[in-house]
Amino acid sequence: MSTELGTLQQQSGSLIGDRLVKKSVAAVKLGISLRTVDRLIQKGVLEKVFVGSSPRLRLSQLDRLVERGS
Repeated sequence: MSTELGTLQQQSGSLIGDRLVKKSVAAVKLGISLRTVDRLIQKGVLEKVFVGSSPRLRLSQLDRLVERGS
């Protein structure tokens, strides 16, 4: 079953179960301002996901940015 889930995750292009964090947490993790987080969202570098009406960001995307040094 885990193989099927991995295949589904790869095909969908999203990570099921990926942790979502607030923009303020993203800003601290990346060492940037909230305004810069908003700019990264506007440029499409970060994908905003809504939980109800609350915007959240994928922790995996933040981790990739930190790894790249961007």
